[in-house]
Amino acid sequence: MVTLDDLQVRSLGTPTIDSPLALYVGGRETNEYYVGETDRILYDDTLELIASRGVGLHELPTFEAGGPRRSIFFDPATTKVGVVTCGGLCPGLNDVIRAIVLELHTHYGVRDVIGFQHGYAGLVEANGHPVVQLTPSSSHASTSGAARSWAPRAAPRIPR
Repeated sequence: MVTLDDLQVRSLGTPTIDSPLALYVGGRETNEYYVGETDRILYDDTLELIASRGVGLHELPTFEAGGPRRSIFFDPATTKVGVVTCGGLCPGLNDVIRAIVLELHTHYGVRDVIGFQHGYAGLVEANGHPVVQLTPSSSHASTSGAARSWAPRAAPRIPR
């Protein structure tokens, strides 16, 4: 049976950098934009499953909630972000890639965003797939159909 300890994310330390999103959400103490450090999502989705565990509320298995935090670990000005997609064609994938690039660039101030082509195979330098610089104005971050070569279904060939 899954336990709380099985689902814990090990800490990177103490986040020391104020989120760049503070410029957009102002001094609002509580809002839908930030996720609290203690926010958790229940593993079990029914009261019957929760009751069957026979443990207290703080012992229930939970996931760390995803989303923006008030404080972050890495300085966006010096952060390099890589985008890789895998698993075949996916309607709307170009829009997702573009949204990631625009959010990173516009709201977080990340200027170095790269895209790995051909799925996981693009992460292996010996496979020879060039890394693509992604910017808000680049064709790879637009709706030009760039994701077609990004997400093959085949397993990557890893040279020995």
